This record gives sequence, C-alpha cells and structure tokens, in this order.
Amino acid sequence: MKIKKLYWISLTAFFFFAGISLVRPMYGINQWRDGQTFGVALNFVEDGIDLFRPAFDLRGLGSGVLPSEFPLYNALSAILMNLFGVDYFWPRFLSLILLIATALIAYQVLFRRISKDDRPRWIIPLIFLNTVLTLQSTAIMPETLAIFLMVCAWSLLWLFSSWSFAIRMCLITALLVLGVLVKPYVYCVLPVVLIETLKQFHQRSKPFDKALFFPLILGVIFLPLLSLFSWIDFIMQFKDNAFEGAAITHHYGRDFQTIYNQLTIENIFHAIKKVIFHGFGPLGALAIFRFLIMYAGKEKQFNLTKAWKLPFFGEVLWLLAGFTFLLAAGDAQRIQTYYACATAFPAILLSYRAFVSLSPEWRNWLICIQILGVVYFWNKAIFSGIPQWEKERRFQQKVHSFSSREDLFILLYDIGTFTPLNRLMRRGINYPRWEIVEKNICQYQFLYLYGWGMKKRKEAEKLLGMKPTKMNDGTLIFPIEESKTCQK
Repeated sequence: MKIKKLYWISLTAFFFFAGISLVRPMYGINQWRDGQTFGVALNFVEDGIDLFRPAFDLRGLGSGVLPSEFPLYNALSAILMNLFGVDYFWPRFLSLILLIATALIAYQVLFRRISKDDRPRWIIPLIFLNTVLTLQSTAIMPETLAIFLMVCAWSLLWLFSSWSFAIRMCLITALLVLGVLVKPYVYCVLPVVLIETLKQFHQRSKPFDKALFFPLILGVIFLPLLSLFSWIDFIMQFKDNAFEGAAITHHYGRDFQTIYNQLTIENIFHAIKKVIFHGFGPLGALAIFRFLIMYAGKEKQFNLTKAWKLPFFGEVLWLLAGFTFLLAAGDAQRIQTYYACATAFPAILLSYRAFVSLSPEWRNWLICIQILGVVYFWNKAIFSGIPQWEKERRFQQKVHSFSSREDLFILLYDIGTFTPLNRLMRRGINYPRWEIVEKNICQYQFLYLYGWGMKKRKEAEKLLGMKPTKMNDGTLIFPIEESKTCQK
C-alpha cells in the first residue's frame, strides 16, 4: 500500500471513531471524570459562569462548590451549551476542535523548524492516533485544552518570529499561567522554553535589550508557579471533609511526605508503562527502537557537555519532566489513564523524528499497528458501552419524567464516582455511609438503589415506611417526600 494512501486512511479512521463517540459517553476507568466535568459545565449553564465557584453535581446538601482545577474548559463548554443547547455533544466537540487545532499548530512548527517538505504532515496522524490523545479527543475533560495551551506556548518559540522577543516571552508566560491552572503538567514544557530561548538569544540577529532578558526568564519560570499556588490556596477553602473519599481534585492537598510514601516500585512501574504504551504508543516505541538499531554506532563519540545543542534535547527533558509529574501523582496515575497526557506530546515529537527517518515500508507497518491499537482502545472505552448507554438513556428519560434538577438524589451504587449523577443529570450525594443516609434522608427527594445498594433495600423500606418503585433496568427508586417517615 502506498504511504500516501495510508496517511489518508489513518486520518479517516480517526475521524470515523471520533464522529461516533461525539454522541456516546465514555466508559471505563476514566468515565467518572467525564461525568464530573460535564456536571460543572451544566451548573455553569444553569447558575451562571463563575470561574471562582465551580459547582459539582456531587454536593450533598451543600452548594456543590468544591476544590477543583481552574474550570476554564467547563466554562467554554457552558458557553457552547448556552448557544446551542444542553447536550453532551458540545463539550465533546470542543475537545475535538482543540485537538485538531493542536495538530495543525504542531504541523506549522515542524514545517518551519525542521523541513519544508511533506514530512511534517505526519505529525497530524501521530497526534490523532496517540492512544491517550485519541480518547481525549471526544472526552468531556480539560486535557485537550491543557495540551492546546502547552503547544501554543511551545509554538511561539518559532512562530511569529517577526515579533519582538519580549512580546513572545510575555505571551508564552501568559499561556503557561493559564495552562498550569487548567492542568499543572503544562509546566513540564518549561525545559524546552528555556533551552530554545537561550539558543535563540545567543544566535539572535536583531539587537536586543539585555536588561529585559533575565526578568522575562524569571517571569516565565515563576509566574506560572505563583498562579498555581495562589489558586490552590484560594480553592482549598471550599474543601468539604464529607467528600474526602470522593474523586475530586484532592492532589492540591498533597504534601511531600505523601508524594514520597507513594513513590513505590508499583507506581514507578505504572509510570514507565504509561510513557511507553500511552505516551509513545506502539508506533512511537517501535519507531524509536528501529531508529536506534539503524543508527547505533554511527556516532563516533557522544559528548555529554554538548548534549543541550542536540535538536531533540529539550524534548527529552520535556518527557522526563512529564515522567516526574507521573511519579509525583502517585497512586492516582497508576489508576487513571489520562495522566499519560503529561508525557504524550513530547513522546509524539520524539516519535515523529524517528518515524520520518524510516523507510516507507516501515512507516506502513507502524501506522497499521497504531491503527489497530487505537481500534482496541476505542472499543474498550466507547463501543463496548453502547448497549449500556442505550439502557442509561432510557432510564434518564424516565427519571426526567418525574424529577427536576432541583431535586436531590441519594445514590447507593457500586462505585463511588460521579458517573450515576452525571448520567441522570441530577444532583445529590453518591455512595454515602448508611448513617449519613439515616440522619439526613428527609432533606432529599429520591433514594436510588443499584448494584451494591440493593443490599440496603430492606433497611430503606423500614426507614421510609414504603415500598420502592422498580424501574425497567431493575434499579429501585424511593420517592422520599411520599414516605411516612418524612411526612411526620
């Protein structure tokens, strides 16, 4: 098969899978985050956008304002839903557009920086077919926004070269400030920024005021950190111990002792696994392996003192910074796949360098292997859940027929995540201890039992003095306001 045909086949495969998943929810280990983000965006639609008071559907009897990352992605999703209507489609469409924009920006950088031929175009399918980014392309999660901001900052090192150094550095700093608020791992691009800035400063052809150089460098290093720590200090005031075990951004409360305690062999192994399988993916790992075999021994001697001059040295440091972030994330990165986004883009750049140096035959094989890998992950995260989604959609319609967003639900479910509340588009509390249910049950409108929660049916019937309503999918719902206990 000709390499040009395979290029278009790879793009077609991506858009085919992405198009289907635009109207399907995510399943698997990361579905809780998909639901969490949509819930915050939906509350922005209903209550107005307030970036400093992100409200979750998981709220108990409170306002729902809880510690979170800076909700810029949620706000953008809310704007789209205000314009076009409330639907899962619009936040997913936003993620897709952001990833497409990221790929196009990367292409422009490589076209101007490395080679003005047809090779830079391969960065586009390498981004689209990356095993973690392809799933994030239609996930209701802020990863694509974080990567977009990170790549925009990176691109300004080469694009718009006619602009003054000071203007570009100020823009890079602003993008990093915004990026680390969305996702702290955006800061991992800093090694590339510093190395390339030093190179360009020494090779400059235009006069430049040296007095501005160090203040600008200090700004790009410290202003993003200052912004992040200021946000953490502010948002942690909304911490609610009732949700300590829930899947909310609790990493802001981590200290060095916790990070050290979670630096286990198991977590290190999973961090390495994420870099290989999700950062590089099959294509990147095999391309680099083949590249090393081809060129091993061609260099007479490697001079470590001149390593920083290598064109890919900054990308290696970027990758190592992302790997360090994975280690600092500890147990969370071991469980959640999307943490691999911290290493995805530098891994893709290194994969690209190896990939374009290979013969067309090798490129054909690698692209085919990568497409098969992507099909596997799409099937696991999206297509395998289609029958479940149809059941949930019918159940959601039924619930909407007798309740509103103002009603509060208690959900006793198998897993303590945001997912059930999100699928129902309802607010309340998820998987609480039974003593909490007994104490506050009359302040809620509905009790929902499913899976593990079915074990509490007899206790709920005794507490409320009523029988539940059985739904078509076998779940049970108690209309609490009709109970004898709460009418007293």
